[in-house]
Amino acid sequence: MSLNINGWVKNSANADSADGRTTAEVRSRLAIYGENDAANVKSVPLWRQFLVRFENPLIIILLIASAVSARAGGIGSYVVIVVIVMISVVFDVVQDVRAQKAEMCSASIWMESISMSRRTDVSGRSKSHISFFR
Repeated sequence: MSLNINGWVKNSANADSADGRTTAEVRSRLAIYGENDAANVKSVPLWRQFLVRFENPLIIILLIASAVSARAGGIGSYVVIVVIVMISVVFDVVQDVRAQKAEMCSASIWMESISMSRRTDVSGRSKSHISFFR
């Protein structure tokens, strides 16, 4: 008996790791991890990518130092530090978004040109085969 549930394959009712997964395990993994599909990658919203940059300890130290500088009367230093930090964060987000787009483009090219299949031979051994095509 063979069962294919959204890309998760099970070869028998009491499958082990060499043969596949049980139906219960397949359904459990689908609930936890979702479908085994590289094309469905969730993207992080742009505002979240921007805010995450402020978790960097160096950015935090620079912003605290600029606040201390402003408190001590160095408004010019405060403005310069904050502007430099903001420019750095914006450039970092832009670079990251461009890299993500390039990665998605290359992934779609590779997904169209690679095929993998898994077969069980007469002796019961599982064999994988990868095909590359254009």
